[in-house]
Amino acid sequence: MNCVIFLSSKKFGGPDMALLMRIISALLTIYILIIFIRLILSWFNLPVASRGIDIIHRITDPYLTYFRRFRFLTVGKMDFSPIAAIMVLVVVQNVARFLGSTGRITLGIFFSIVLGAAWSGFAFILHFFIAITVIRFLSIIIARGSAHPIWQTLDYMIAPVAERINRIFSPGKLMVYSNLLIVTALIFAGSAIGGRLIISLLMAVLQRLPI
Repeated sequence: MNCVIFLSSKKFGGPDMALLMRIISALLTIYILIIFIRLILSWFNLPVASRGIDIIHRITDPYLTYFRRFRFLTVGKMDFSPIAAIMVLVVVQNVARFLGSTGRITLGIFFSIVLGAAWSGFAFILHFFIAITVIRFLSIIIARGSAHPIWQTLDYMIAPVAERINRIFSPGKLMVYSNLLIVTALIFAGSAIGGRLIISLLMAVLQRLPI
């Protein structure tokens, strides 16, 4: 007999509970979408005077602010707390969705959901750095300049990882920056592809666990 999270061989609740789980899953999906909108709006520094934007801030800011207290989620000027906040919601949303469709969930499936959410957050960071590294490389090829503040900002974000890669591949010597960007982008891409394969295998193993 499978050991399920709710310690019962019967389905969790009944039709009403399954419906409730599906409703919770749908509401969480909408809330995650609203958070994404909130994050996109923050990039443009739009005034909060608009009633619609003010409502979005009121709905999402208390939840997002809670995660900002964890200092390890902030690296330099990079704040990863919104990603952590979204990951938690994704886990709860997937658990609710699974309960709504099957009525039960094993520990293996639960840990598979947690692992998948954690990887989604990490993969987002990898893809983000791939994008800014490629953009910075193209700016060197096309614009041939680094004076613009936006390129300096990208350099600031890329530098911590690029410097470590430089020390590994060219210890004691600085690599040509464009070459360093290519190597950095390839490592990010390889990590994203390899990580996805490994995580997919681990999730499949977890989902097959008898507990």
